[in-house]
Amino acid sequence: MSKEEANIQLVQDFFKAWEGGKPGDMEAAYDAFLADDCIYENSGLPSFNKEETMKFFFSKPKSESGIVKLVAEIHAIGADGNVVYTERTDHHYDADGNAVLTPKIAGTFVVKDGKFKRWSDYFDPRHMLELFADRLEQQ
Repeated sequence: MSKEEANIQLVQDFFKAWEGGKPGDMEAAYDAFLADDCIYENSGLPSFNKEETMKFFFSKPKSESGIVKLVAEIHAIGADGNVVYTERTDHHYDADGNAVLTPKIAGTFVVKDGKFKRWSDYFDPRHMLELFADRLEQQ
């Protein structure tokens, strides 16, 4: 398997790990795949390091956002060396299976030593900003 194929597989494995549907599944995926010094950039949000990313998305009370399952529908994926490019739709679901958010996203992952060193997502953030407004005020 080439380096590009291995990096694409890593990103696909990350997306697959989101789908557990139990509280803590998404948090475990973020913790397992993001390098300790990963920088996460998301349209409309401040840039976060791994610790800040985990705190922002998974702070108590758990599932305050209502999101317990996330399914990434990949439309296109490719790699150039350590950079993986994705075009996808992320389907966010609550505990009852209702869609909470469904943004279309273009994203990049920079892979180093089998972890994400940098993760950037580009999309219209309006609905996410509404969902996490209280957490943004605390930043």
